[in-house]
Amino acid sequence: MRYGTLVTLSFVASMFSSAAMGSSIKFGTALAPIQSAGQPGTGWSSIEFDLDTHDMLIRVGFTGLRGNSSAATVNGPTASPNTGSADAMTALPSLAGFPLGVHSATYEHLFDMDSASSYNPAFLNNAANHGDVVLAFNSLVTALTDDKSYLDLKSTQLSGALKGFYKVVPPTPESTSLAAGGLLLALRRRR
Repeated sequence: MRYGTLVTLSFVASMFSSAAMGSSIKFGTALAPIQSAGQPGTGWSSIEFDLDTHDMLIRVGFTGLRGNSSAATVNGPTASPNTGSADAMTALPSLAGFPLGVHSATYEHLFDMDSASSYNPAFLNNAANHGDVVLAFNSLVTALTDDKSYLDLKSTQLSGALKGFYKVVPPTPESTSLAAGGLLLALRRRR
């Protein structure tokens, strides 16, 4: 095989594997105490966007929270990646249906990001988003992609709050391998 053919096959395989994974993007984070002095709380969160339907699936699990959970929001964008604080981008006072008044819980909710009610009104109507849900959706995804967004899980005790900056979760090697394998099998059958 020639070098040009290999480059072309690699390029086509990467396009094929992206298409096979669907048009979604995933983010994840570990939650840690904002003030770590004796805080036993831990947790995790993931966000998955369907870029075709603009649905956002949020999952959260936490345990050992000092005080009771009082609110949870996705905040951003911060001025710098992985540090700082920012206002909520998602609806206030908390994510819809989030378990409040507990020390430990799990949560899963699907949000329609084409609905204005999924956003904090201040974020939706800021100078960048102009009240447009499409612009707000793009700003939210950009903040997550740029490591400038975090889950803010508030507690009835200030020292009990948890926070974690989201990171892009890369596609699994299995999904990429399966897609590339399918492409090579299809090319082999053409011969």
